[in-house]
Amino acid sequence: AAATATTAAAATAAAASPATGSNPATAAVTTNQPTAAIPTTAAIPATAATQPSAVNQPTAGPPAASTLSAGTPLQAAAQVASAPSASLSLFCFAWTPRRKYDEELLVEVRKQYAKCDGHVFFTDRHSPGADEADFVKVDLPAQSVPREDGGWLYHRNMVGLMPSLTHLLHSDHVDKHDWFINAELDHFLSPARARKNIAAYLKGLDEGIPAEKASLDGPIMLMWGNAFVFNRKMLLEMKKQWDVLGKTASADASTKDEATAVGCPLFMKGKSEWPQSCSQDIVYPAMVWDVLPKMAKIKFANPGEPGCGHPAKNKKNKEFPLGCWEMQQNPINGQSLEGELAAIQELATMESLQSVDDAMAYCFKHPNSVMEQKENCMKFYNGRNVAVIHHVNHVAVHKLARNLLDRDSSDMVVTSTAAPMSRAALPDVSSAAQGSTDPAHKMTLFCFAWSPRRKSDEGMLREVRRQYKKCDGHLFFTDTESPVKKDEEDFVRVEVPKQKTDRSHGQWLYHRNMVGLMPSWDYMLNTGVAEKYDWLINTEIDHFLSPSRARETIAAYLKVMAAGTKEEQAQVDGPIMMMWGNAFVFNRNLVQAMKTNWDKLGVIARGEGGDAQETKANGCPMFMKGRQEWPDSCSQDIIYPTMAMNILPPLKVKVAFPGASGCGQPAKNRRGQEYPLGCWEMQQNPVNGESEEGELRAIKELAYMGRVKDKDAAYAHCKKHPLAGVQKNCMKFWNGRSVPVIHHLHAVSEHILARSLLDHDPDQENVV
Repeated sequence: AAATATTAAAATAAAASPATGSNPATAAVTTNQPTAAIPTTAAIPATAATQPSAVNQPTAGPPAASTLSAGTPLQAAAQVASAPSASLSLFCFAWTPRRKYDEELLVEVRKQYAKCDGHVFFTDRHSPGADEADFVKVDLPAQSVPREDGGWLYHRNMVGLMPSLTHLLHSDHVDKHDWFINAELDHFLSPARARKNIAAYLKGLDEGIPAEKASLDGPIMLMWGNAFVFNRKMLLEMKKQWDVLGKTASADASTKDEATAVGCPLFMKGKSEWPQSCSQDIVYPAMVWDVLPKMAKIKFANPGEPGCGHPAKNKKNKEFPLGCWEMQQNPINGQSLEGELAAIQELATMESLQSVDDAMAYCFKHPNSVMEQKENCMKFYNGRNVAVIHHVNHVAVHKLARNLLDRDSSDMVVTSTAAPMSRAALPDVSSAAQGSTDPAHKMTLFCFAWSPRRKSDEGMLREVRRQYKKCDGHLFFTDTESPVKKDEEDFVRVEVPKQKTDRSHGQWLYHRNMVGLMPSWDYMLNTGVAEKYDWLINTEIDHFLSPSRARETIAAYLKVMAAGTKEEQAQVDGPIMMMWGNAFVFNRNLVQAMKTNWDKLGVIARGEGGDAQETKANGCPMFMKGRQEWPDSCSQDIIYPTMAMNILPPLKVKVAFPGASGCGQPAKNRRGQEYPLGCWEMQQNPVNGESEEGELRAIKELAYMGRVKDKDAAYAHCKKHPLAGVQKNCMKFWNGRSVPVIHHLHAVSEHILARSLLDHDPDQENVV
């Protein structure tokens, strides 16, 4: 390993001539090293600010931190690595079609790639993206699927990677760097961790059988799921064989299968996926296991596994570090936004634990029962040093991974177009928790909901109204075509665009409730009612809401934020949206920021005059175009988080969003301290589910837990309980003991029991 490695500085200094590849775009590759001929970061356009120097320019010595993107100087990344990895020069590259989805992720991905010793992104010549300093455009053969179709190159990314490899192999970067990693835009990549893991893999080979030790001197390809890491000798061998290895199927071929496989490597003919697909996680292993050994007559080391999340060992049964953590296998709510954010937090926590025993002890006490299972606990523990995380589909998840796993929080600043609330104006935590009526300390809460006023809604409305009257103000919204002839004084009718589904149909606005909420927000922001209160909460008719518990939980959330990192402490003074499942809580700062930017946020898709997708999305917010659920749906549990995490930040409004948008999901601050559970989910009720009997039983258990003094007493109660569902899910009920919102209450009797037991408000009078 030592013989093949050179320092990053030496490798860079050795390259003073232009690249020799046939592609004229060679000069676009970025090395992330300062050069004499390159302007300072301040002079570079914003889109290229994370790659402050161009390729193949003589360097003027070791990199200066001032010429690198803020918070990610090369020296800092190198210091993270242990001694064997500190000298590894790492080059990172990826292929992207530059769809809108890719462009959103690219900002975060580029921040990570800037920590490599050089990097480049490849795309095709018909790419819709702007020409940027670290992009190279390559020629691709026409495919049967049109370029603008979302399925273009689906499972055929080697069609893009083959000309990309042609470019890379014939540039001088092969001589400049020791290791090369090919990742994807939906990978979170930590170059610092990658260097450590490369060194650990080399150590694992060195500690293996004699053949593995001998392989250290030859070509190596590490397999980290569908991210692949090549040493210089591997690329040189590929270059040597590229006249054959680099041939691709042609549309003009005489055989039908080759015409179907157009652009895919010909060496895959007759092998897995041929001719329909050519994915890199199939092609690269086939190349190293079968094709290259026959061509070069030598053996190639290929430690690791091409399946993300799979463990690997050397031939002496010693484990290699996990190379890739798979979000598709995430046991905490899968690939949902809240699930992926929770997974990142758990991986960060595991990094601080010293042993398997420590991890198991941590998991045993975890509030989420999923973590108590040994298999899931070890999944996170084994991923504690992982360099690549796959299927990271949200910008917010990339950012959190960078903050927590790479310890890079340089850009976490709080700015707002709204006037910040001073700390003096915050509610007093203790008095708010006690429900103080002192005007100097009382937290004012406004409650609102949208309802189509179906028969099922009307049955529960009396109970919901009784709870809403405990807020400091409330409104219900419905549409102008509501079937109710005469509205009560707390109802406001708003104009809702005509939908494809008829108004009388039971599925009207199913998973499209933002079509009703957008004009509701219009009303609240334009009348000024929303700004009169410290906090606004948006719930639904099938929620049980306790306003007194909501005030206590808001105060508790602020307290946990104030005990968090410096960034979290600073966010207490800015816009905040608390996520309690699919109930959302907005502070006045956020409401003011929304009002300031409502000319952008409040634009909705129209049924006429737009494209086909906009017509289909009629009434949904336009800022969701091209994003999740568009154009079929626009649910508030998707829209609100997207607004806070992705839409408002580019408008210079940094929003804190503590909590989880999945009901029943736990949440923590960045120091690992838990927030109280915001929403209890009846769909997860372990006692007869959503049946009326089951929901009534669950409410009684939650009420009992509210009287239990501590966790040990809760366990003692559950151990003696006659119902197995309570015995096995004790913490689910314990964690919900003070919950302000319960979702999926379907019967009036359930609302009445929750009010009586949880709000200590039994029936004593008729409420109109």
